[in-house]
Amino acid sequence: AEAELDGAIWETHYTPVRGSAGEPNGFIAVAVEITTRRTAEAALRASEAYLHSVVDNAPLILLALDSNGIFTHSGGGGLVRIGKLPGASVGQSIFDVYADNPDVLDAVRRTLAGETVTIETMVAGVPWEAHYRPFIKDGAPDGLIGVITDLTERRAAESALRESEAQLRAIHESSADGMMLVDRDGTMLAANPAAHRLALVTHGEPVAIGAPAERYASDLEDWRARFANALNGEPSARELTYATEDDTQITVEVRFFPILDGPGSVERVVVVVRDISEQK
Repeated sequence: AEAELDGAIWETHYTPVRGSAGEPNGFIAVAVEITTRRTAEAALRASEAYLHSVVDNAPLILLALDSNGIFTHSGGGGLVRIGKLPGASVGQSIFDVYADNPDVLDAVRRTLAGETVTIETMVAGVPWEAHYRPFIKDGAPDGLIGVITDLTERRAAESALRESEAQLRAIHESSADGMMLVDRDGTMLAANPAAHRLALVTHGEPVAIGAPAERYASDLEDWRARFANALNGEPSARELTYATEDDTQITVEVRFFPILDGPGSVERVVVVVRDISEQK
């Protein structure tokens, strides 16, 4: 029996004491305090309930199979996406449940043979990423554990990113402003068509296409200084007049923009060149 006394939980065991003829003469009682055990059990139940709640609402599927491919566990909020309920597949063979999905069955066979397998597949029109890991017992595969994640949101995000990149690429390629990406040592990593028409940057120095660099000798120190400032996180701008490939004088506004990496240091510099000749 269990009883609570002064905030403590006690478990009491009663053992009868019998006489020579077997008649009861009394009993022996042993009381053991089990407060810590009951508190730990309550915490474990609460933790299990929380874990089940998280799994049941997460967009994934957790499954376990025995060595014959029979479901011993099937749960997760992702099951609703394929029209199934938690636990509904337990006792069934995965080779029957997913008979129309050869990718899944091939991955399961490989995992039951001892291989860790990751695949992407479609089930019920939903994209999934499945990770299967063998359960090893006595040094040999004895079933598997699978974690299957819904890729719908990731695929949508990837599609949106590709669309955004395509739009930015179109703007970059069609812009009348020259745009150049330069790394810390001054090497130009990328430039749009307008940049090639207006100017190039090599090792932090301004060079017009088809024109000798010595024409800009008086400006090189200023360019180097502004590039150094950008590497220190300071954007700046200046004007430059030079001759194009056909010796036409052109005036441009050059802006230096530092590009920060995650920790906040300057990783690269964007140089934007705008033709302002008509404004002069």
